[in-house]
Amino acid sequence: MNNILNEIVRPLADKMLERADLPKDKQKAETRKKVFLDELKSLNYEYDVNGKIVVKNNNGFSLSDDHGWEYSIDEVVNNIFNKYFEVSKWPLSEAEYVARLKDKKITPAERIQLVNYWQNR
Repeated sequence: MNNILNEIVRPLADKMLERADLPKDKQKAETRKKVFLDELKSLNYEYDVNGKIVVKNNNGFSLSDDHGWEYSIDEVVNNIFNKYFEVSKWPLSEAEYVARLKDKKITPAERIQLVNYWQNR
């Protein structure tokens, strides 16, 4: 379980946290990150006979949707992430910033907000 948690789940969670719209207050941001990661740690991860990762709750039941379909590891992490965070609408890199500026679909007002954000970050 620790291998799956450390080698697969944690990197996936860290990647999602890069896109999280975190509170400005550092303490609140760290607390929210900790709660998110603690919830991921509280689950049980194991491989089935086909090598697929199965995520189980503390009672040993696989996590599944309303129709009984088991959630993939990506879906589990994404569902828990969405409980605590929203995805930031702001670019993380200069390449992403430039790509967004070139997007013909954004309005002039959105373009101004984007430029102001990038210059003041």
